[in-house]
Amino acid sequence: MPSNWWRALFLSLLCILSFPQKKTIIFITEDIDFSEIYQLNYPAFSFLKEKASWGLLTRRRRSRLEVIISGISAGNYPLIKTSQVPLGFNVDEEVEGVKAKYLFYTRTGIMPPDNGVVQVAMQAIKMYNEERQSGATVGLLGSILRGAGYKTAIVGNSDGLKPRRLAVLVACDENGIVDIGDVGSDLLKKEPLSVAGKTMDIEKFRLELNRAKNASFIVIDSGEMGRFVQYEEFLSPQAYEIWRKDCLRRIDELLNEALRIYEKGDLFVFLSLIGTKKGEPDRLSTIAILNEGQRGKLLVSPSTRWKGLVSLQDIAPTVLSFFNLVIPSSMHGKPIESAEGNLQELANLFLSSTLEGASQPILLGVFLSLYLIGFFLTIFRITKYPFLFSLLFPSSLLLISLFSPSHLSSYIIIPILLTISLFFLLWFISLKAKFPLFRSIIIFLTGLIILDALTGGKLSLHSPLNVYSLGGCRFYGIGNEYGGILIATLPFAIFFLSQREFFLKAGILFSALCVLLPFWGSNLGVSLSLFLLFLLVSYYREGKRGLFISFTVLLALTIPLSVIALIGGSHIGQFARLVIKDAYQSFLLLHNKLLLNFSIVSESGWKAGVLVLCGLFLLALLRGIRLEREIADLYPPTFLALFFAFIINDTGAILILLAFLYLLAIFVLEGSMK
Repeated sequence: MPSNWWRALFLSLLCILSFPQKKTIIFITEDIDFSEIYQLNYPAFSFLKEKASWGLLTRRRRSRLEVIISGISAGNYPLIKTSQVPLGFNVDEEVEGVKAKYLFYTRTGIMPPDNGVVQVAMQAIKMYNEERQSGATVGLLGSILRGAGYKTAIVGNSDGLKPRRLAVLVACDENGIVDIGDVGSDLLKKEPLSVAGKTMDIEKFRLELNRAKNASFIVIDSGEMGRFVQYEEFLSPQAYEIWRKDCLRRIDELLNEALRIYEKGDLFVFLSLIGTKKGEPDRLSTIAILNEGQRGKLLVSPSTRWKGLVSLQDIAPTVLSFFNLVIPSSMHGKPIESAEGNLQELANLFLSSTLEGASQPILLGVFLSLYLIGFFLTIFRITKYPFLFSLLFPSSLLLISLFSPSHLSSYIIIPILLTISLFFLLWFISLKAKFPLFRSIIIFLTGLIILDALTGGKLSLHSPLNVYSLGGCRFYGIGNEYGGILIATLPFAIFFLSQREFFLKAGILFSALCVLLPFWGSNLGVSLSLFLLFLLVSYYREGKRGLFISFTVLLALTIPLSVIALIGGSHIGQFARLVIKDAYQSFLLLHNKLLLNFSIVSESGWKAGVLVLCGLFLLALLRGIRLEREIADLYPPTFLALFFAFIINDTGAILILLAFLYLLAIFVLEGSMK
């Protein structure tokens, strides 16, 4: 036994001497967006802007800061209560009348390290996620690192009006333990001339960083901007500017200290996290990585395939990849890489994503208002042109990214002017070709969506109608908003061009392939719905024989499509690999997508939208509007395909609303032209 002990000690010393220990440092601050960082000229920020690779960090839409923080260590999106988040303490701090380590022991049965830090609510967080089947494990990153023999550490305190130690959730394991560190109020000093009356004590931070620098995973929480955010509502505009600059200066000072413990071969990750604020538009968080392996100026990830944009879920896999550790299947992100580019590109991306988010409710309001006004003017036989104008509006929202607007007003004005231009262009073409203007609009919109699918969804990525990058839902391929419009309009657009059965089926099949193929950009749910539409149209138009032939065609395509999906990195390929690797996680993934969809269905706005559409359809029937049989026969297969799309898409509820808008319009305008 003693000889084995000495042998293990000798091998450990040999490994330490032979292979220099590398470490990951994660520096966290809050509420500093990239447009502000881009303008800063403080020394440490300037160093990172020169040497590091930068990106914007997307996450689920309307995510609170605590979800973002806990999602870093989970590599996924966990569920968490606000009351559970700030309960991180040094083991010797007093909590509820006892030392934190004893309170932690009574809750977990585990005695933490003497110089460690604990999250005393971690068991409650764990049970909450297990009960709700979120599929996420907060602290999983820390558990894997500690299990592999790497020591974890945290230094930082963002206490303000009340204790607020959010960053402990990044550093701790799933039991709530961090090996060493300090998150206590002793890191702060009284400072009357500061926004919170207290600031970080840089000397104590420096001392704690020197103590923690031998750990392999170090999380640093500056806390300054967190305190500022808690007090900013009490500040005048002048005071706001003064104290914000003061906080930024202090953050830069601590960032410089953090960079001092960074050594060649280490991984340094800078994060400026921005959560949802009531009454304010969402903004993307910022990430920078300093590492020998990151040589490009912009960050990119297989999760997004979008230069300059990475996902919150990518951070934990990046850390594990750095330590050459296996990434568990419950982490849905991919290791972050770098690509060529410049910071001006990133500044433009940040501006466009922010403007897209801010303009979305305004433009949707314009679209729906025009639609409703046009609908009533049409069914009462006054004029149909406002209705036609509204149906063309989503086309302009697709094309807006070609203009790169730099102001919110431009995002509102350009689509309106563009719609007017397209309207008169199509009106002129229709007049010359003696072709109905409504049919020209439907064909143009459908063709534009298919063309966008062929190019990887580059236009729909930036359309304010779509789920934009702030939502973290779609980074390539057409979104479900335009997917719903495509499913609803495609069979009619093809029918308007040619009434031949072969042409109709071939057009639907071609469109399904355009949406599916991963080399161009895929939306699996929409493409599967189009394949189903292909089979249903075959059955409704040609009976069992047509269905058999179409089904045979799809079977023949299955093998090459499966190979392309697996090697091309599409949604279906990634999901197939996940099913093989971890069937339970794949079940949870589908489960959470369905929950997201039905959470939208439960919202009063969605229910009101469906009721309004049903009422409008009933009104159109009462006004005596009817369709010719050839067009009416396209409705049953389209409705069935849309129902399928509603079930399998995570935002199928939104998809089906937009689809119904166009199905109603086709019913009214085609019927009214009899």
